[in-house]
Amino acid sequence: MRGRKPKFVVSLSEAERSELEHLVRRRQAPAGEVRRAKVVLLIADGKSLKETAEQTGFTVRNARKWIWRFAEKGREGLKEKSGRGRKPLFPPRSRLEGTQASL
Repeated sequence: MRGRKPKFVVSLSEAERSELEHLVRRRQAPAGEVRRAKVVLLIADGKSLKETAEQTGFTVRNARKWIWRFAEKGREGLKEKSGRGRKPLFPPRSRLEGTQASL
């Protein structure tokens, strides 16, 4: 199939929309979740995938990924998966060890 790809269409219920808008307005919300919620809201408002990615600072591929995750899991799909990031190289020191070393 050649030609333009169809637009993503996300339909939100009133409860979902109000929950995402509340998340975007919260000051204590994790920044990553806020950006992902903005992606979903912009797509639901009829913006194209490219416009949405440019406005939120994602690549088109990442914006598409977050839309799919939201479609599959809802609000929970916008959260980071646990276990991300580099694992610690050394075990954490205990407070007791730090005080003995200074004596």
